[in-house]
Amino acid sequence: IIIERFRPPSKLLWFYTVRVGAYVLVGTGSFVDHNKAAAFLYLSMGAGLAVACRLQARAREQARDNGLTWVALFGCLIIYASFFAMGSRAGLAIASGVFVGGFALMLGAGLLAKDRSPGLWLGGVILLIGVLGMGLVEFYNRNTGTLARIEYLDAHPEENTRAILHRETIHMLQPHPWLGWGGGTYRYVSPDFFLEDYAFHDPAYDGGLSMRSDWAHSDWLQLPMEFGILGASLLLMIILYFYGRSLWLGRWLGAAGLAVLLACAGMLAHATVDFPFYNPPVTMLFFLLLVSTLKLAELDARRAPRK
Repeated sequence: IIIERFRPPSKLLWFYTVRVGAYVLVGTGSFVDHNKAAAFLYLSMGAGLAVACRLQARAREQARDNGLTWVALFGCLIIYASFFAMGSRAGLAIASGVFVGGFALMLGAGLLAKDRSPGLWLGGVILLIGVLGMGLVEFYNRNTGTLARIEYLDAHPEENTRAILHRETIHMLQPHPWLGWGGGTYRYVSPDFFLEDYAFHDPAYDGGLSMRSDWAHSDWLQLPMEFGILGASLLLMIILYFYGRSLWLGRWLGAAGLAVLLACAGMLAHATVDFPFYNPPVTMLFFLLLVSTLKLAELDARRAPRK
């Protein structure tokens, strides 16, 4: 993703030519869509921060600094840097929260520990300088990247179609509120509603629509529309169980577990304006991290000596 930033904007993977619009960026690596790339990457960053927290805790136990901690943090920094180029506004905001929040958890754990590590603070200062440097470079070089896309959409509000998609999805939910239309039906049901409400209506285009969409850009609206309130509620209850159970065992989560839960919370927030749950690798990674965090906390709780 970072290397692609310095390549021609019409090239994908350095050799494949693609058609891009006025503000659509290619810099999403092997991901087709920047929103899918963003969700996968900040979840990966949460896992990387958890690894760094675990390594630092082990280093304190062994009374010596662990160089692998900074390798993990440097990897997280590289992931975070990619968000400035990929064009996902929500992704950049959530990644910033995950990166800063996860690192703050690590510093907090080091501050509260009996044996404080000087390397922890030195590395923290270097990392902070790196993040500030990336932000300044992006701020003063707005011809590409996420900030450029934000400015473009602010200047062309007619091309920011999320509000229309959200409104139409609510209309689609009304005929079948409890059981929904069925999984994967959004792309087939939505054109009729777009035409009926004159959303994206343009006779110059084939079928009379200037735009079609496979996603509502809000999983919390599309899931009830396709699977009904009952199906969406079942999924939400499963997620809340794993999340609530993990927080109940918060004493054994540590900074590593909290960093993962922070990244997972970011995806739940991202689902209000995008479609991360409709990408199988992203959904798989989300549940893998959530369930693994819970099981590790349960294992630590069982190993703890009983008083």
